[in-house]
Amino acid sequence: MGEELVLEKGERYHLDSPGKSAAYKLLRAPGSATLRPQPDLSVNFDTAEHVFIEGENLEVLKVRQDAAHQHKAEALLAEFFLETVAQQPASEISYGQQKLLTLACCSAVDASLLLLDEPVAGISPEYRELLAARLAGFKAAGKTILLIKHQPDFLS
Repeated sequence: MGEELVLEKGERYHLDSPGKSAAYKLLRAPGSATLRPQPDLSVNFDTAEHVFIEGENLEVLKVRQDAAHQHKAEALLAEFFLETVAQQPASEISYGQQKLLTLACCSAVDASLLLLDEPVAGISPEYRELLAARLAGFKAAGKTILLIKHQPDFLS
């Protein structure tokens, strides 16, 4: 530990860990485990606030991550009023719903800059105020919004 390594000009070294590529592939592969509640083996199953997950560490982490992503996706669908079309391909939903889906995607990736061209075009009037509130939320969160609009009353 006390030795000093001196690199001479032009010297090259390669550090490698055998199996590193295989380990990265394993980490990125989808998990194959499923969480199944077992009320008969649980204490106070209906009122418990914590969950204990037992299993192989990597699979448990993947299941938790998948569950977190699913929960986030469901929350975004609700936040952007898209629950009723959640199972449809984006190409089959209305133009206005596609715009809402785009904003939901921006929110999902925590975009810091939003470039919005006519964000309320094609969106039913009932959602305009709700959409304005979502845009105000983006602004309050410190997002930069470049907005092109032809409806002078929207966000005035």
